Amino acid sequence: MKLPVGWRKIKLKDCGKWLGGATPSKDKASFWNGDIPWASSQDIKSRTLKSTTYSITVEGLNNSSSNLIPVNSLLMVTRSGILRHTFPVSKTLFPVAINQDIKALIPHIEFSTDYIQALLSVDNVNILKLCSKVGTTVESIEYDALRSYLLLFPPLSEQQRIAEFLGTWDEAIEKLERLVEAKEKLHNHLINELFFSATGIMVAISDFAQEISWKSTDFLTLTVLSCTKYDGLVDSEKYFGRRVYGSDLSKYKTVPYGCFAYATNHIEEGAIGLQMQYDLALISPMYTVFRIDNKKVDPLYLFYLLKSPCYVRKFKKRTEGSVNRRGGLHWHSFSQIKVKLPNVEIQKKIAKILKYSQTELDLLSKKLAAFQKQKRGLMQKLLTGTWRV
Repeated sequence: MKLPVGWRKIKLKDCGKWLGGATPSKDKASFWNGDIPWASSQDIKSRTLKSTTYSITVEGLNNSSSNLIPVNSLLMVTRSGILRHTFPVSKTLFPVAINQDIKALIPHIEFSTDYIQALLSVDNVNILKLCSKVGTTVESIEYDALRSYLLLFPPLSEQQRIAEFLGTWDEAIEKLERLVEAKEKLHNHLINELFFSATGIMVAISDFAQEISWKSTDFLTLTVLSCTKYDGLVDSEKYFGRRVYGSDLSKYKTVPYGCFAYATNHIEEGAIGLQMQYDLALISPMYTVFRIDNKKVDPLYLFYLLKSPCYVRKFKKRTEGSVNRRGGLHWHSFSQIKVKLPNVEIQKKIAKILKYSQTELDLLSKKLAAFQKQKRGLMQKLLTGTWRV
């Protein structure tokens, strides 16, 4: 690709000064709980470093190999399990010491910190592909490979204009992220208030539900479903954008309208759903399917209850105690779990409130995803010089 006039490729190591970090001895109480923020990989979660879990003293800094990283530097995680899928980078807003799992880049004056961070963000997947170490116990980045990674730079003035433009998108996205986070907290609060303050009797699932394991001779015409942690049952091919199931559907189970299905070996992740899209659909034999007595239980009420954090914890506890080597939660154990059942009219009112709350949360989440997608598209254009500002 021909570079725009004034643009050049530069290795990351030539963009500034690099520093590493260290952990002061934890046997020395005088090294810890001081006035100097000390960052580990768990603190590198967002675009800017807002706080750290731990702090150290001047004595702790002076008696270790840690360095004090100045404001407007970039902190990059180079050793952590998160590197399986993400290369975290945060900008410092205050001087901070770092541990040995982080590398810091202090950009030279001719480079914009925000512009470099945007480049690293858009190249996240490629950096992991080209710079990850092979055969390590904990996922790690090869330091020399990272420093040799090539990035594309315009003159400083254009770097700053691009960074400022993308910064307005970052602000909008961060506001939406805070809205989504607040809405999630409110939704979970509603769940706790509505489910656990309502008057009702505790009833085992087996008292109103029955496992079914039906097959269909028309399996080639039916939609295949998957169960997701957040969205419940979904059209598998549409959701994943490709076919993730096998060609032989003859052993697949049917899920009639109004019935439930859960991933027998993954329910501890909340993978349970209510089928409300098709008269009849298919699902892998690895799922457990059950129907309920609608005269006793409102389906939506039960769906929201079983997806609640409280019941996900119950599933996890039962799964961990299972004698099944794969930790599966089969019907005989699942059906003994007890749920609180108010009268059906109260159940319907609770379900209506939670459905409205969930719809609001879904709309905000979709808006956030759309903003993030648009920003990625803009970054691809701006950071390669295809579009100029």
